[in-house]
Amino acid sequence: MSTRDAVIVEAVRTPIGKRNGSLAGVHAVDLSALVLQELLHRTGVRPESVDDVMWGCVTQLGDQSSNVARFAVLAAGWPESIPGVTINRACGSGQQAIESAAHAVIAGAYDIAIAGGVEIDEKDPDKLVEIIASLEPTFGGINLEDIKAPECFIVERKLRER
Repeated sequence: MSTRDAVIVEAVRTPIGKRNGSLAGVHAVDLSALVLQELLHRTGVRPESVDDVMWGCVTQLGDQSSNVARFAVLAAGWPESIPGVTINRACGSGQQAIESAAHAVIAGAYDIAIAGGVEIDEKDPDKLVEIIASLEPTFGGINLEDIKAPECFIVERKLRER
């Protein structure tokens, strides 16, 4: 049995923004679509050659509540036949997307998989808490009043302290 290697051919990222900064008005799907377009521009790969797009996103609420990966594929102008899946594994979502894509290539399921992630902090942290609170009065037994920022490490730390 022959083994296959998974390799990272190119890496593209956007600038790191800050809360209410110049990227605040850019939707996560549009930002991801720009990354996908630039990736193909740099590599010369045709969109039709891509087997799947795997995209990590932690806070799948509000503007990011949909399948960001799938909508980014469509927003990039790629064919509808290209699938996209959004993965949430807390702070490791982007890394998990990359690992899942590598596993699919190594297993022979895919020849070309694109992986990455996006996270746009809610402009108003209290709004994020309200959204979560509207879904469930307690989030994993944590009092939502204790959570004042959307960064996932705060939630993880509180979970560990329980």
